[in-house]
Amino acid sequence: RTRRQRLEAQASMGEAAAVPQGKRRGYEFSADHNRVFLAVSTNMTIVGVLGLVGLGVFALAAFRVFMQASRLPEPLAPPVWPWLVLAAALVAGLYTALWTLQAARAFKAIVDTRGADVAYLMKALQELGKVYLLQVIFAVLALGVLALELLIGMAGPSTG
Repeated sequence: RTRRQRLEAQASMGEAAAVPQGKRRGYEFSADHNRVFLAVSTNMTIVGVLGLVGLGVFALAAFRVFMQASRLPEPLAPPVWPWLVLAAALVAGLYTALWTLQAARAFKAIVDTRGADVAYLMKALQELGKVYLLQVIFAVLALGVLALELLIGMAGPSTG
């Protein structure tokens, strides 16, 4: 394996700190750059943790509403699809928070370690890429539902 592949493998497994300091080589960001990475990491950690806490509260509230709705008689019980949408939103939120925390850890590792800055930066960017891909998917789905609703509305009975 090449030196770059070894560093990337170490960064992906979190082993860069285990390499003896004298043996490490690679691009190192400056102290100013590290301050930026640390600030980003700190803010991303806060966002990730608050996201997880918010999801927990939201999930508990949704479960409580679900339990109350399940006691309604059949004709008044809500359909299943809103619960499926809610479950999908909770799962997406969970992944978003976890990927944000993983990216935050990778940004922090740039500051804390030597010799694998680029590998950690790439790891952080990969995690952020997942977050944004998920947001794109949900935006496209939302636009699709909106378009479907508009088409159904235009095809419906006219009151003219």
